[in-house]
Amino acid sequence: MKTFATTAALLLSLALGSASANELFVTSAKSAGGQAFALDINSSGTATALQIRVAVGEGLKVDLSKCVSGLPGTHSGACGYRNGKVTVLVHSETNEMLPSGMLSIGSIAVSGASAKELSVVELLAFDRNGNEVSISSDDQAPPTRSLAK
Repeated sequence: MKTFATTAALLLSLALGSASANELFVTSAKSAGGQAFALDINSSGTATALQIRVAVGEGLKVDLSKCVSGLPGTHSGACGYRNGKVTVLVHSETNEMLPSGMLSIGSIAVSGASAKELSVVELLAFDRNGNEVSISSDDQAPPTRSLAK
């Protein structure tokens, strides 16, 4: 009985631990002439701002018109494409936390001869005081944790 209680407590702590971390999910689908990538976050409610940089390839047609279209009303964002990378910035003018749970950030459409799988190369999350908070990605390449240009 004691072993069961210990095992149950361990499983509960693991489940709660994984639920308390922010995680970015990137999903792709074929679109007319290219690929579309959805950016979603499983938010723990600890972040107010995000900085995401994804490598998509150079010399492509990149449509950023829906890049931050899924954000909640408490947040806004901006996206840019330069040197084969898309940078996504998300923040709250009123310093609100992103709500807990699965949230859509938006989507990116990419077309061109050299279109490849999107790869997260930088991923940062910040709390109300500008302190970095934990965030991970389902992308297989580990993102950097620096504010490099």
